[in-house]
Amino acid sequence: MASALAGWAAPEGLEAGRQPLVKLKDMVKYLPTKGRALLEMTVQNIFFDRKTLIFAGLSFLLLLIPGYWAYSYGSGSLPGLDLFALVALLIYLQFIVLYACLLFGASQFAEEEEQKTITYLTSRPISSLELVLYKYLGFVAVVFVMFLVPLLLNFAIISTHTSYETTSGFLFELGQYIGLLLLAVVAWGAFFMLLGVALGKQSLMAGLLYALLWETFMANIPTGIRYATVTYYLRSLAPGSDPAVAAAWGQNLAALLGFALVCLVLAWFIQRRKDYN
Repeated sequence: MASALAGWAAPEGLEAGRQPLVKLKDMVKYLPTKGRALLEMTVQNIFFDRKTLIFAGLSFLLLLIPGYWAYSYGSGSLPGLDLFALVALLIYLQFIVLYACLLFGASQFAEEEEQKTITYLTSRPISSLELVLYKYLGFVAVVFVMFLVPLLLNFAIISTHTSYETTSGFLFELGQYIGLLLLAVVAWGAFFMLLGVALGKQSLMAGLLYALLWETFMANIPTGIRYATVTYYLRSLAPGSDPAVAAAWGQNLAALLGFALVCLVLAWFIQRRKDYN
């Protein structure tokens, strides 16, 4: 420590207190993150995409559901926190988030190939693994925050007509739903990104068939085939799920994370074998 500080000249006056902060900022600025620009570009592309405006508008439009519930409070309607659970699980997690991951995840590489911008990206001093990883991390961050905000607003509206004791007792379940939102984006995002890398322009149609027939239809069939859907594992980790299923939460969590990891590895393997020149 002494040797590290030996080279620091302590300026006089007020600048003396600022010197450590300046050094810290310089250290952060020059961290070895070659993909920082790619990460920022991915976030900006998704954030300023017209699809983002549509999904954001739809999400905030759904605030009418708890708003109407609060307006008609006391008329024997569904308890507020039960309403939040239904909205979070059935509308957000199993519908809106699924199709948002489809459109944004599949387009990460499909649109780059269609617009020929992938040639520029692959010519930069960044590896195939970093290309896939940074685009994936940017996607997860933006889509997660995109739906986290309206989900919390739903809870806030319902909380205004729910007792403090009931609301504070539900905070752990709220954390579970936030975690489920992140897991849904992580798992479906990795899968649809894989489709985008493997199928290009056809990934949107393939992803739509997958979402409709597999995650929506097959997940509701009471047979063993539902175990091959992401929806099943999200439901199993949701508060109030079947106790026998919920007991294996560690295995279900590992299954979702393992699925995402396999999809990312396959996306990297396929992408690195492509020749864009």
